[in-house]
Amino acid sequence: MRILSNLCLLFVLGSCAVNEHDQSVQSAESTSSDDMPWVDPMFFIEGQLCQHVRQLHEDSRGDLWIGTNVYGLMRYNGTELQRFEEDEELRTGRINSVVEDYNGDLWFATYSGLLHYNGKEFKRHNFPHDSLSPNVWSLLLEDDVLWLGTMDGIMQFNNDEFIAFPTPDLTVEDTLSRLSYKGITTLLRDVNGDLWYGTDGFGLCRFDGEKFTHFTISDGLPANSVTSLMQDNEGTLWIGTMDGGVSWYDGQEFTNLSQNGTIKGVEISGFFVDAQERVWFGVENNGVYCFDGNTWKNYYKEAQLPTNGINTILEDSKGRM
Repeated sequence: MRILSNLCLLFVLGSCAVNEHDQSVQSAESTSSDDMPWVDPMFFIEGQLCQHVRQLHEDSRGDLWIGTNVYGLMRYNGTELQRFEEDEELRTGRINSVVEDYNGDLWFATYSGLLHYNGKEFKRHNFPHDSLSPNVWSLLLEDDVLWLGTMDGIMQFNNDEFIAFPTPDLTVEDTLSRLSYKGITTLLRDVNGDLWYGTDGFGLCRFDGEKFTHFTISDGLPANSVTSLMQDNEGTLWIGTMDGGVSWYDGQEFTNLSQNGTIKGVEISGFFVDAQERVWFGVENNGVYCFDGNTWKNYYKEAQLPTNGINTILEDSKGRM
């Protein structure tokens, strides 16, 4: 573990004034105390680490965990930033997802498998020997069961045991260069109890407990590479994709927000719902979008946002984005 004394870019987004992209995206009014748009730097990360932040998680102790693309894992306790890099267990590469269980333990999806932190030490849980790849892309925690979306499909982890969750073979008309239908990028349990999962190039699936339903471009999905899923308080499913933008699914049909001009850009990062039930997400090269149920706002670089490449969004316990 290393403590970094030079602190460089993680930031807190205040109420930024934004330029208007088009008629469907309204500009936001500044509401900061000095009536000026602002982005308040929270702390700084040395070198190029700041260019690779991929995941943020504030734990029940108030510590901020930072997962990166290539530099592993860091933790900020409000005073010091620690980078975990020396232990062999922590040479994880990319951090794809973080969840906290009911005991306050943390679970990390990494390119090197499943990593567990119990508040004192880290432990890696190795996959069965017949697994083709240790890559874990997504996590879903339900009671005592941890669901894993992996390069080889879906697994359940319970009582220190991995159990493969059988999924059907998938086909699409054009797989482009995607490697496997088993690559599971995101997992969601909806309000009806159905399990949804997105794939890396083979569309979207729903399992209702008895049968699987497969959605692709042919069914109205904007793209077959799904990056993120979220269900809002109205029950609408939000689908983010790698190259087709954002869609809503109301149980009957898809509405593509990128094709109809509401959203600029096609590569979507993960969704986040804040305490006011506003939906936030990043769009590659187009900053951050926020939807309050009626109005869209777009924060981007020309409006004081430091970068238009946003990988992850978090609201902390103090209400800061």
